[in-house]
Amino acid sequence: MTLGAVEAGASHRFALVGFDDFLLADKLNPPVSVVSQDPAALGRTAAQLLFGRIDGDDAAPRSVVLATRFIDRGSGGRVAEAGG
Repeated sequence: MTLGAVEAGASHRFALVGFDDFLLADKLNPPVSVVSQDPAALGRTAAQLLFGRIDGDDAAPRSVVLATRFIDRGSGGRVAEAGG
């Protein structure tokens, strides 16, 4: 989705922050700020929850919050810089 927004020229007209880092995000013009997550931790947690259910865990559904990291490359402030 982020790449589609970049291809459409959104990164030059709007503040743009993508979700999940992607190859060459830092090389674009302007570089794209992203909220990055750990895909291995996400998969590991999902598998643990699934296998728990398979093993008979019948506890109420719950939310699990995993850490994310904001990688600021400046694209999130473009509108303010342009006066918009």
